[in-house]
Amino acid sequence: MAKIPNGILGGFIGTLGPAAGSNWKGIKVVRSRPPRKRRKSTEGQLRQMAKLKMLTRFVHPLTGLLNRTYHSVTVHMSCFNKALSYNMLNAIGVDYPAFTIIYAQVKLGIGDLLHAEKPPASSESKETVRFSWIENSGEGSASATDQASQPYTAKT
Repeated sequence: MAKIPNGILGGFIGTLGPAAGSNWKGIKVVRSRPPRKRRKSTEGQLRQMAKLKMLTRFVHPLTGLLNRTYHSVTVHMSCFNKALSYNMLNAIGVDYPAFTIIYAQVKLGIGDLLHAEKPPASSESKETVRFSWIENSGEGSASATDQASQPYTAKT
C-alpha cells in the first residue's frame, strides 16, 4: 500500500505495483521494488553482514556526534553512512567470524584541522572522557578556541 501525501502529482511513500517510493534526505525517490531473496547468502555476504552488524552497533550511539564531525565531507550520503563506510574499510580486524574493531584506526570525524599532537585522554567517570593536546593555533585552520567536540551525551 502506498500513501500519496502531496496529491497525484507528488511523490509517494510505500509500494505501488512494481515500484517503491520513499523520501531520502528530503529527496523524493521512486525505484523498482527490490526482488525477493531466493538463495542462501554466500560466505562473502555473511562476512560483510557480520562486519556491518558489529560496526553499526559501535557507531549508532554516536550518530549525533558524527552528524557534526562528518558534515563537511558528505555528498549524497548521511554522515552516519560516511562514518560507517570509512571505518568498515579501515578499522575492522580480519578475523572472521570474530571481527574486532581496531580502535587506533577508528575515525569519528574528518575535516581540515591538523591532527592533535600527543592527545592524552583521561576519564574521571564512566560517562566522560577528557581530551587535551598541545595548543597549535595558527597552524592550518587551528585556533585557540578549538574543542575535541562540544559536550556530547551518547544515547544508549
